[in-house]
Amino acid sequence: PTERELTVLRKMSERGVFDLLDRAATMPRALMPLDADDTMFAADTPDIRTMLQMSRVSAARMRLALADHDIDGGVRAFEHLMVVSRAMSHQPTNIRWLVGVSIYCMGLAAMESAVIDHQFNEATCSRLLEAVRAAPAPAPAISPLESERLILLSTIQNLCSDDGNGAGYLLPHEMIKMSPTTGTSEKTNIG
Repeated sequence: PTERELTVLRKMSERGVFDLLDRAATMPRALMPLDADDTMFAADTPDIRTMLQMSRVSAARMRLALADHDIDGGVRAFEHLMVVSRAMSHQPTNIRWLVGVSIYCMGLAAMESAVIDHQFNEATCSRLLEAVRAAPAPAPAISPLESERLILLSTIQNLCSDDGNGAGYLLPHEMIKMSPTTGTSEKTNIG
């Protein structure tokens, strides 16, 4: 790990990020609320960078722990990678699903590298294999595809009139409300 990764690792530890990841690892699912006024892309972009950074830090923690033969610490960092992967892959957009799958692959690749590089004994390899087997797989690819299909249908329904016969037309004033550049004058209240 680089000096920058070590610094970020220390700061995240001081802020309790890893304790939160420990709690999330015991939960069956993770939800990430979005502001109803954000467009999908604007809401996704900052989260994705944060999750990728957290994953790189967790992978660095895992490499450090396993290099020091701290198997429990390495497994804990691997589980944190899987928590972030699961949280991202179960979100309703393809980009988040792809990021979740890439984090999952990052975790598996880091574990594989550690096993090859350090040539652990049989008991340690069994413990690491147990952690890999226990890792939840990312959501199926159909999940974000279906979610995006429903988002598109909802968007079309909000932007077009419907007289019940399929003869709707585009409503420009509704389009302006949904535009990320103009924003909305009204606050959207969901719930």
